[in-house]
Amino acid sequence: MRKEKNIMLGLVFFGLIFLTAIIPFSSYSQSLFNTEDFFIKTSPESPGPDTEVAAEVVSFNFDVNRAYITWILNGKTGLKGKGEKILKFSTGQAGKSTTLQAFVSTEDGAQLQKTLTFSNAEVDLLWEAQTLTPVWYQGKALATLGSKIRISAFPRFFNASPENLVYQWKKNYQPLVSSSGLGKRTLEFTLAMDDPYARDKIEVEVSNLTKTVSAQKSIQIEARDFKLLFYENNPLEGIRFQTALSNLFLKQENIELKAESYFFAAEDKNELSFEWTINRGKVAPQITGSIFGLNIAPGITGSFSLEANIKNPKKLIQFIQKSLAVTKE
Repeated sequence: MRKEKNIMLGLVFFGLIFLTAIIPFSSYSQSLFNTEDFFIKTSPESPGPDTEVAAEVVSFNFDVNRAYITWILNGKTGLKGKGEKILKFSTGQAGKSTTLQAFVSTEDGAQLQKTLTFSNAEVDLLWEAQTLTPVWYQGKALATLGSKIRISAFPRFFNASPENLVYQWKKNYQPLVSSSGLGKRTLEFTLAMDDPYARDKIEVEVSNLTKTVSAQKSIQIEARDFKLLFYENNPLEGIRFQTALSNLFLKQENIELKAESYFFAAEDKNELSFEWTINRGKVAPQITGSIFGLNIAPGITGSFSLEANIKNPKKLIQFIQKSLAVTKE
């Protein structure tokens, strides 16, 4: 009886081995594949809005060149066919998402799919320095030592207003916790005063409340030099700001000059102090403003150097000196 039982167990075991051997591989190969068996590589890796993108199906578990691939872009078939592993397309405009799907049928019959969503979110950073410029100056006020900087983030997200987004600010890679949070789209800080090469890297990451959509941006703010230019202050025309003076050749005995400063970190130009010298010798002490009246006695000719020295008494590191070569003909 025991012998018959052993024979029966042997037959069952042999039968299982035999059945396993004759089952075609393709009948269970599908269970070996899942959505992790391939991925979609994009170039660039994190495209922004209105960006040309190349997407590629990549796998180390099956032959992509022998697979039948169907690409679906925003619900429409973009490309399909055997070995069609690369799709080139353009992301949409900022504020509108782009959905890319890849459906793969392998040579062994496995059916796989992968979906990527590009948020097309974008954020711009605009900065302004609280530095002084002439009223006629149409350029950007530059950052200088000790100047206050204000940076504003302008995100473009779909279905989200700027006030309902979260802003994470960093300065020189260090998180600015108190300046970050919901709706905090503006950052203010002051450039260092003790470093003539001061520069700060500012980064911001903007995301929605669920953190499913985000965008990053960074800029670098660096201290620039103060600037001083000389202009003629004509009694009839006013300041001739169209032409800055570097050399002055005089035929007349009298002329009024204006020393104009740029990019000082002060609330008002009245805070600045002016000092004029001729050939490095101080002129009359009552001449302390930005306007200098030059009067040359009749018959005097020759050349000399007229210097202007401008300082910010509240921030001693802020000063500039410049000379103007004057020739009386």
